Amino acid sequence: MISESKNFYNFGYIIADVPKHLYKTLIAESKIAEKQNVEMHSGITGERVAKQYFIKNSLTELNKFIEELRLQYDKHYPGLSNLKILTKNAPYFFSNPWMNFQRKHEFIPNHRHDGIYSYSMWLKIPYEYEEETKGGGVHTSTFEFTYLDVNGYIQSEIIKLGSNFEGKVIMFPSKMLHCVYPFYTSNKVRLSVSGNILLNNG
Repeated sequence: MISESKNFYNFGYIIADVPKHLYKTLIAESKIAEKQNVEMHSGITGERVAKQYFIKNSLTELNKFIEELRLQYDKHYPGLSNLKILTKNAPYFFSNPWMNFQRKHEFIPNHRHDGIYSYSMWLKIPYEYEEETKGGGVHTSTFEFTYLDVNGYIQSEIIKLGSNFEGKVIMFPSKMLHCVYPFYTSNKVRLSVSGNILLNNG
């Protein structure tokens, strides 16, 4: 008979609600961001990839909330930032977050972020998840993590995105590979916010 069972330790993700005032502030900025904010270019920028714009008006309130979320993350998964590669502990640095304007047929390819912690926050999802899967496609309109298990096999963790996920934020390790699949049943924009927490060596 088995006397004990234990999983190998790993880091996961947490999901939380975005404060209502912060949500409204970000929505207000999203209405002008495509015309007034600086467009972000990265290694995944390309044809049919969602456009991204740096946030400028909501930074203080957003970063304050993200720091609170990081503290909650560390309670669930302590030790993520315990890298043991620096001569001394360095303060955290919040990189400039950005908004993702994802339209019908657009996607965000598999990628990882800079830093220690990353987050994705959904503001507008213009469809219900169920209607996206009537054709049997399991990877439509989803946010997906991919990672290796202890046997070296690729595993996935799928988060089903629908309007019920508006106002939700997820925090996860920055090096976790993830992607966002396209949607097909709405001509409106799926709006999200992303950002990273790094160590400041300067």
